[in-house]
Amino acid sequence: LLVVCVALSMLACGSRVRARFGATQYGRERCPKTYRGVIVAAFDDGFFKVEYDDGEVEDRVDPRWIKIDSAPHPPPGNRALREVRGGTSCEGRARGRSDAATSAGRTSKPSTKRPRANLAQQPAASPPAPVLQQQLRNDMAITIEQHGFVEAPTLFPAATCTKLRNLDRASAVEISNALQLTVTGPELRLVLDAAERSDVIRQAVLAVYGVEEYTVPKDSVKVLDVAPGNPPQIPHADDTCNREFFVIVQLNSGQAPTECVPYRSDVEYPFDPPLRAECSKCGRWCMLTDYAARRREHCAKDFNCEACGEVCGAPSCDDTQVEELFCDRLQSAFSELIDDPAALISKMRPCGPLDNRVGDGIVAMPTLVHRGPGTMSLAPGAAGLLLHHPPEVPRRAQRSFRGWHV
Repeated sequence: LLVVCVALSMLACGSRVRARFGATQYGRERCPKTYRGVIVAAFDDGFFKVEYDDGEVEDRVDPRWIKIDSAPHPPPGNRALREVRGGTSCEGRARGRSDAATSAGRTSKPSTKRPRANLAQQPAASPPAPVLQQQLRNDMAITIEQHGFVEAPTLFPAATCTKLRNLDRASAVEISNALQLTVTGPELRLVLDAAERSDVIRQAVLAVYGVEEYTVPKDSVKVLDVAPGNPPQIPHADDTCNREFFVIVQLNSGQAPTECVPYRSDVEYPFDPPLRAECSKCGRWCMLTDYAARRREHCAKDFNCEACGEVCGAPSCDDTQVEELFCDRLQSAFSELIDDPAALISKMRPCGPLDNRVGDGIVAMPTLVHRGPGTMSLAPGAAGLLLHHPPEVPRRAQRSFRGWHV
């Protein structure tokens, strides 16, 4: 996973990829395997046409189920790339599916694809040796669900950053490895205006939540002041599911960027507390997936078990089963953070460019495992902007925009 994500580039025609055949139509649980191929067309809605190495073609593949293939592969021979129709820009709406194989009432739909060789038995390519300061990059808001973040250059004007740096720190409180100051008054208005005007934020909100409206809670804007010589934060995720964003903005030039590990877009993040909704067809109560909950699919009149990757008519989960499923998803999504944090720390890389300028930022999913880099080599006065808001389920018409870190 580390090798693939670090080497990940923008999906485009000619890209060598691994894709989950059939997952766009049937979901990841029914079609979990990935197969090698090449992108031969890209469309305005963000989907791609993939020609697999065995000759089969899938006309419309959701970008969520496509990964850049960084392993050695045979040359494509005389395969001709097809003409791109409709352009390559899109507003992606990738759909997540549950990874819990033991969930009640789930069945596998037979795939019409002929059997392939077991890729797990093929010798894996040796990963390259870790490269110091090899950063993770993503400058496309529509692919934030694949990367866990998107870069937001010049998110705040330099003048706004200067005013935030010059705020009186008398009322700041200690948190983690920094002092935290709540922003109020005219400086708060400047921050809110900049956030509301951001095209990057708006496109990311559309990609993740399916709407363009969002708000920044007034009590969520914080300035972090990290003293010289402070160590990095403990790696952490801001939430177990994706009900909000956090944003990090650099208030000084030359600050070390936030560090993170390659994002796990292939797991089902558990919504906390677990939510259940009634199927309009069979009356069964389904446990909502992160995707269904954040897009409020259960509020639709025609909501049914399929939206949660389940089958109508199966017995509903009781409270104990719901709790067990939540714990299974939590362990699956954050296994390395829970079981082997030392190994996880060794995989952390700078998130975004190394040469950050004043006002540059990132917009990130709260399930992205990250940490503040500390100031072991920075001059005094390193500061950043943090926006945070207590979790809640956002309304369909207006998504709450929570969590700004800097």
